Amino acid sequence: MQSSSSEKEIEAQFDCLTKKVIKYEKSKYCRDISRQWRNEISFSDLLEVELESLYSIDKYDIEYTAFNIAVEI
Repeated sequence: MQSSSSEKEIEAQFDCLTKKVIKYEKSKYCRDISRQWRNEISFSDLLEVELESLYSIDKYDIEYTAFNIAVEI
């Protein structure tokens, strides 16, 4: 069975569209990876002062109460 010319035209349009989408996604992926490489830095490359600013230690004044428990056997 042979395809009509309109079916071939639709296939050609679909082929063109899919190629455009793939090309756009590839360029978007490369752009995103490039942006990530520019903006990210390894922890080992940070100065000690910069590392200290990345965390904090919570300090709580908690009163501890000890309970004596007698166990009868």
